[in-house]
Amino acid sequence: MDRAKADMNIRNIAIILSLCIAATIDVAAAERDEPDDLAPRGRIHIPIGIADTVDTLKTFVEAEGSFSPGVGSFCVYFWIFDKQSRRLTAPTMEGIECEHGLAEGKYLIPWSKWAVGDIKVKTEVCQVKRTSPNGDVFVVGSRVIIENTASEAKDISLYAAIRPVGPAGFAIKEMSVSPEEDALLVEGHPAIVADQAASSAGVLAEDTVGEFAVGGETPNQTHAISQEGNCSGALRFDMTIGAREKRTYGFVCPVLASRRAVGHKWDGVADWAQFDLAELNPPTGGALQPDPRLDYYRKIDVSELFDEAKEYASLI
Repeated sequence: MDRAKADMNIRNIAIILSLCIAATIDVAAAERDEPDDLAPRGRIHIPIGIADTVDTLKTFVEAEGSFSPGVGSFCVYFWIFDKQSRRLTAPTMEGIECEHGLAEGKYLIPWSKWAVGDIKVKTEVCQVKRTSPNGDVFVVGSRVIIENTASEAKDISLYAAIRPVGPAGFAIKEMSVSPEEDALLVEGHPAIVADQAASSAGVLAEDTVGEFAVGGETPNQTHAISQEGNCSGALRFDMTIGAREKRTYGFVCPVLASRRAVGHKWDGVADWAQFDLAELNPPTGGALQPDPRLDYYRKIDVSELFDEAKEYASLI
């Protein structure tokens, strides 16, 4: 298949999958009584992943850079807190201009760019398939590149937050912080693993981690349970970033670790459109995804994931 046809197929698949997910998954955001300026805007969903796998193993990325690593997982967000102005900024907020695109215009590596005054932020997301001691795993890599364009140093914090609301989010009934404070776990399994320890980390039983971030804080709990599935949490990275300095933070997110990835179950009612009746994360059936645990993910070099994603895309 030539490059033009391959690119067209990728775009067509992205459109179809985005419509399916938009229609079936992001119910929690629609049910909120009040506006949430930290939630995805839902303008576009960009699916990335490995060909010939069930769609629940795809990662869905929003135009503003937040993403769900697998359908029926959770959502990862990145925010910046300015310590001098005491202001939290997210690319989803009103008045924040955010650009988005694909790496080098063709690879399925979505990027988003936005700014907080003199601080420029770029986020990138990729997905690959890797071998592990427990079997093949699907892994998402994410990079946050922060650049201070000012002539003086800036005191800021980067938040890497997890919430149930997102492009393909799901109920989160339990969350915890790793003892090393470099990872958040969802229901006992790695959800996001940073390439360094956070300055502070915390979780809570309500989807209100944003309220802590607005004040530059994190919850003081390291373990939380919510029967309603409302848990949320964050890793916070404090920094004094020098004049004209650029820093990169790397994150790894397993796709549906220890959950069952299921295929579509169309209702067959109409020829022109059908509802998907498949149960997400069922107790049986589907393809159980391995969890090689935290130490495996800590050893991954995020830059290698992006190199692998480009190499894979070049072969499609």
